[in-house]
Amino acid sequence: MNVIKTIIYILLFVVLALYIGRFKISFNPFSIELGSWYNLIGYISSIIAVIFLSLGAYEEGYKKGTKDTVNLVQEALNEKIEKIRVEQDTVIINENHSEIK
Repeated sequence: MNVIKTIIYILLFVVLALYIGRFKISFNPFSIELGSWYNLIGYISSIIAVIFLSLGAYEEGYKKGTKDTVNLVQEALNEKIEKIRVEQDTVIINENHSEIK
């Protein structure tokens, strides 16, 4: 399914690129012409720039989210460990009092 989507996207990109570049074919005399190739290069470089910017923002957000998640998990584990220590100390104190009596 992904292969079909990829092929469709590539075909769509090629058709759009040919339209933006004002692609012309003449048969009498045969010639292929790309009327405004500079527009095509401008659009492609703009699209690549936007892709890189969005990937950078995604990567930055992913790193921040991972760091925040690690901090939250550490805090939760520390609270759980502290709770278990308090419960164990209470059990030990109760055992000591019962032995004294």
